[in-house]
Amino acid sequence: MAVTRRGVTGWLVLGVGLMIASVVSTAAAAPGRRAGMLVELPERTVPELQAALAADLNDLSAWEELAWLYFERSRTQPSYVVLVRQVLAQADEAQARVGRDSADLHATRGLLGLREGRLDVAVAHLEVAVHLDPGHLRAQFAIGEAALRMQDLARAQAAFQAIVAASAGQTDVEAWLSLGAVEARRGRLAEAEVAYAAALKLAPREPRVHFNVAGLQVRRLRKATGKPADDLALQVLASVGRVLAFTDGEARHAGLRVRAVDVLLELATAHRRVDVCREVARMVPLAGDEQDQAYASAALRVAREIERQQSSRIARPEERERLLRLEAEEMRKEAEAGRKEAEEQR
Repeated sequence: MAVTRRGVTGWLVLGVGLMIASVVSTAAAAPGRRAGMLVELPERTVPELQAALAADLNDLSAWEELAWLYFERSRTQPSYVVLVRQVLAQADEAQARVGRDSADLHATRGLLGLREGRLDVAVAHLEVAVHLDPGHLRAQFAIGEAALRMQDLARAQAAFQAIVAASAGQTDVEAWLSLGAVEARRGRLAEAEVAYAAALKLAPREPRVHFNVAGLQVRRLRKATGKPADDLALQVLASVGRVLAFTDGEARHAGLRVRAVDVLLELATAHRRVDVCREVARMVPLAGDEQDQAYASAALRVAREIERQQSSRIARPEERERLLRLEAEEMRKEAEAGRKEAEEQR
């Protein structure tokens, strides 16, 4: 008896909000959407930046900040895209006048292209940004995202690795999370575990990391047997338990909770142990989905089925004695037949 929900066969969450492996993306975050240092907005306000440009149209830093500020606003207010384009066009004129290319302006152009699905254009600008400024981590992260969309895992890994290798990137949870997800997708589970461990050290309650750790544990479980498999099953339960605990009441993590239940249901089917199935049945309703009670009942039915199968394999005392007598009789007959055959040969 299998307990299935949506046919999910793999789970990985990227820092940019994408689900990879065998799962389609969730409501993916806008390209370049970052937590921490890579998404910090300029300190100057729009009026201050406009005043700076009124005083000096060749102030590239003001153009950079204004373009980035408008790009960030365009995430929630699409009309700002027009302003981003206008600023970039005027910034190009300023670059021509001063004779200098701006890495930050190329990064913003790349992010805009990435959002619009123009991957070739986006990558071209982002690579120029990194060439001009190898330490431009926002551009590196966007290159990693673009590479993932193009299924270029080696390139994505290199981009995320470059971020965490930088002193500023070493404390960025999103970069470690994305690096771990890419390594897992490449089948480098040990490297993925190292990346997730670094992310959890920075953010012990980040549910996406615990979710991805559960995905690694399930992958190892599929190839394990005996006690190692039992231990991994318990680790999956613990990881998913943390996901549910750390997303309780968080509407923004509703999709993650649904996928956590998918992990539990696959676990109940793949690792048919009574205690595991009963724990799955207890945990599934915690996700808060009205349908989940039915899945919990299904997990309980699996547990009962296993118990029945186990009990049917254990013979009652009188049955054991009968089986032993039959075996002894068969052995006696075989021995007698062997003696007769030996006598006939003599």
